[in-house]
Amino acid sequence: MGWASERCHWISVMFVSLVVSQASSPTYNLTSTPATAYNITSTPVITYFLTSTPATEGQPCILSCTHGLGRTISTALWYRNWVRIFQTNWRYQFEMLDKDVDHEEFRSVSGRISVDATLNRHNVILTINSTVDEESVWTCGVGVDTSNNLTVTVPEPTTDAGTTDTDNRPAPDEMTEDNGGYCDIQIFRTIHVRQPCGQASI
Repeated sequence: MGWASERCHWISVMFVSLVVSQASSPTYNLTSTPATAYNITSTPVITYFLTSTPATEGQPCILSCTHGLGRTISTALWYRNWVRIFQTNWRYQFEMLDKDVDHEEFRSVSGRISVDATLNRHNVILTINSTVDEESVWTCGVGVDTSNNLTVTVPEPTTDAGTTDTDNRPAPDEMTEDNGGYCDIQIFRTIHVRQPCGQASI
């Protein structure tokens, strides 16, 4: 009886220990919160400045790319109408690198463009053809660090302020009464003054 009683006591202790152990075990939530979705298409950061000289038909226009914080620029990518068409590097001062020669945006400026790149400033010199350059948008930068958008605007040719309509009048021999506004000359040609004979002519 003593052995049986001790065995029952040992089983009871094991059972109580098991219940206590299970009651104190932590409960884990297996349903985790979904991972946060990040938008990898970030807004370009304006890090570079793009400026230009005035655009005049048939004349060179200089587009200058500088760093907004005054830092040096090793390489700059150049975009026309948001298409990357070439890059510049200060080690290859007068060369266009990685040219996208098959793209229409590059072909539209091919033969009219040269570069001059230093560590502090990258210049693109574009000879203006208003037919294709008017309203074109240029940008420079590296990766997502870009410049402001610069739109090329070619002003209309202006006439000399001192020019008047009289400068465009036809020569007197070419004037007729149909020339409008110049009939007084024709009338002067055909006027005859009658006066008594012997008096001086007018």
